[in-house]
Amino acid sequence: MKDINKNIQSCIDDYNKKMTSLVYDDPVGVLSQQEYEKYEKIYLEKRREKLRSHGLHV
Repeated sequence: MKDINKNIQSCIDDYNKKMTSLVYDDPVGVLSQQEYEKYEKIYLEKRREKLRSHGLHV
């Protein structure tokens, strides 16, 4: 269980780094909207998995 949470946290951290770089390192919008949505989708799915693992239904 800890490995799963660690993996989810790793994905969340990776997503947060990518989102931060989108805002701070990509001021002219080199990354496409499609890439942004891909990262957002991964993040939201991992967050749902984490909530489900704690017994919440989302």
